[in-house]
Amino acid sequence: MSTDIKDEAMIFVPDTDVYEEEDVITLVVDLPGVDEESVDVQLDKNQLQISAKAEKPQFKDDYKIQHTEYYTGDFKRTWAIKESLDPEKIDAQIKDGVLTLKLHKIKSSAKKIQVRSA
Repeated sequence: MSTDIKDEAMIFVPDTDVYEEEDVITLVVDLPGVDEESVDVQLDKNQLQISAKAEKPQFKDDYKIQHTEYYTGDFKRTWAIKESLDPEKIDAQIKDGVLTLKLHKIKSSAKKIQVRSA
């Protein structure tokens, strides 16, 4: 079996699902081959950024690539979040190559103002 491999730059965009509940937004990000030490999650105002590095598997020096589909290298992805989030209540866990983020919303402190006639 032989497959031509081109030297084109690959862009890694991990599959991501986003779920919203009344008080939590949950992101589930597929990151095969990524461990917790190489994942960085940052929240800056309404921008959530995830970056990571997927390492190449190690083989003996005399191996030859027959076919490859896994991306290895760096990636960075940013989401604009419309909700106000509590930066102290963000839970990030990675298990079996799946990153799960729970982003807790800040409850609105809106107060109803009574309007009176003058």
